Amino acid sequence: MKLFVTGANGFVGSAVVEAALSRGHEVVAMVRPTTRLDSVSWAKAPGVSISRGDLRRRGDWETGLVGCDAVLHLAAAGSGDFFTQFAATVIGTEHLLAAMVDAGLLRLVHISSFSLYDYRAIPDGTPLDEASPLEARPLERDEYLQTKLVQEEMVRRFERDHGAPVTILRPGAIYGPGKLWNAGRTVRLAGPFWLAIAPKGVQKLTYVENCAEAIVLAA
Repeated sequence: MKLFVTGANGFVGSAVVEAALSRGHEVVAMVRPTTRLDSVSWAKAPGVSISRGDLRRRGDWETGLVGCDAVLHLAAAGSGDFFTQFAATVIGTEHLLAAMVDAGLLRLVHISSFSLYDYRAIPDGTPLDEASPLEARPLERDEYLQTKLVQEEMVRRFERDHGAPVTILRPGAIYGPGKLWNAGRTVRLAGPFWLAIAPKGVQKLTYVENCAEAIVLAA
C-alpha cells in the first residue's frame, strides 16, 4: 500500500513511518515546511517521499494524496491556547478531509485520544471500549479535549457524508524513548508537608512501537 502520513515527524508519526516501511509499504510523509529531517533515519529511505506543507492552509501538499491508498492522520496540536489548537487540530483536519474528497481518496485511519472519554460517567475499574461514553461537558475540560472532540465529530461526519471507510483509534498514554509517563507523583510543599497526586493512579499505557504497528495494521 501507499500511505499518506500526517504528523510524520512526531513522536508517534516517526514510529508509524518506520512500521509502515518494515511491512513493505510506501510512505508519503507530510511534515511542516520548516521541519529539519537531517537526523531522521527514514527521511531518505527507499519508498519514502516527503510532502511539505501546513494543514492549516490548502496548497501543494495535496498532490501527495494522489495515488495513495489510505491516509493515516496523526497531526494535531497537543499544547497552546484554544485558538492555536483549534487551528492545527480542527481546521487542519477540515482541509485534509476536503483534499481527500478532491483526490478521490476516502480510506482514513484517524488517531484520536482516550482523553475523549467521560471519566466521570465511567465507574472505576470499568474497561474502556467503543461503547464507553464520550465527554458530555467538554467546556469543563482542557483545550486538547475540546478540539480533539470536535475533530472526531468532523471525521464521523466525513464518514457519513461520503460513505468513507474510516477507522478511529483512541490510544492511551503512549510512552517510549524520550517520553515517559508516571501514574502518580509526590510533590513537596512548604516545610515538612508533601502532596501525593493520584497515588493509586493507573495509566493506560501503550508502547510507541506497538501503537505504531496497530495504526499501520488498521489501514
